[in-house]
Amino acid sequence: MKIWGRWKASYTIEAALVFPILFSTLVFLLFLTFYAHDVVVQKAVCYGTALEAVHGGVIEDTGMIRCVRPSREELFTYAQKRLLAGIIDGKERKISINLKEKEKVVYIKGQVYAEAVCEERNTADFVRNIRRIQTVKEKVKEELVQAKGEHGK
Repeated sequence: MKIWGRWKASYTIEAALVFPILFSTLVFLLFLTFYAHDVVVQKAVCYGTALEAVHGGVIEDTGMIRCVRPSREELFTYAQKRLLAGIIDGKERKISINLKEKEKVVYIKGQVYAEAVCEERNTADFVRNIRRIQTVKEKVKEELVQAKGEHGK
């Protein structure tokens, strides 16, 4: 009795104040982690759907990839399946897909907003530009080798 009578209420105050603060912080960090996960999944679905709209392809049984431009409905079901498979909180998100001539916009409205814009490129021009960059790179590399050889003498 004498031991208990001498103790102050420090353990009671710690249990009443410190523990709820620590527990609330832990719950907040878990919520923030799940929220960040859902944001990343939504953005990934947006970007994936936009890329699918621009570079859509179907792999045939022969192993060849046949280029297909999916319709808006096909893209919507594709995005909806991916979104339902990845979101943790289970809330329904409204997906909007806008297929313009040169750019494809996919965005999700709901608790979190995410948007992806992917512009169609002319494949022939893209390959020509890559080849130009490669030839310039080779010329610069040759000049650097020659300059290094001259300085080494």
